[in-house]
Amino acid sequence: MLLRQLRELGEIGADPQAGGRTRIALTDDEKAGRDQVVAWMRELDLELRIDRIGNVFGTLHAGDDAGSQRPLMMGSHIDTVRNAGALDGCYGGLAVVRAFREAGVKPGRSITVGAFTNEEGVRYQPDIMGSLVYAGGLAVEAALDVRGIDGTRLGDAAALATIRASTRTTISSSTARTCCSMWCWSALARREARVVRDYVPTAAASSSAS
Repeated sequence: MLLRQLRELGEIGADPQAGGRTRIALTDDEKAGRDQVVAWMRELDLELRIDRIGNVFGTLHAGDDAGSQRPLMMGSHIDTVRNAGALDGCYGGLAVVRAFREAGVKPGRSITVGAFTNEEGVRYQPDIMGSLVYAGGLAVEAALDVRGIDGTRLGDAAALATIRASTRTTISSSTARTCCSMWCWSALARREARVVRDYVPTAAASSSAS
């Protein structure tokens, strides 16, 4: 199932002439990839949440989690560079959740699978933007006002992506312990964002209240 889903996601934005696949952040191809990941989350009956910048979170709750537990987070992103390899952005977090579902058991701690917006930074700068906003290293309003290389405003493109992916979805933010890719952490360190274990991001909290 994991390999099949990686192949299916890899077909979105595929370029048969130049090779590879291109899913630049918040373009139609990236939105199609986002819709596919959201559909897989729904198949697993995860609690689906999308914040203002378009970060997507799907949570499998532990048996004793009444909604207040900070989950373990894993994940990466859906956008790619141009003509990227099939594994660019892909991460097997959903496979972990699927294993629990197929075994008919709940995890000892809630698990959130996250897909962060504009991690590659091809269309909008800076890169690693979705995780940077989530961790409190960049104000969400500043991120939403960024203009891309094509002149578009990120907030407008993110709103369209969020509306498309969020039918029957709670628009909110997760307050999770984060375990994302090394790219996320290295970028956060470069920007001197203060990230600690069990940190509750103020930017994410304010976005959920808006």
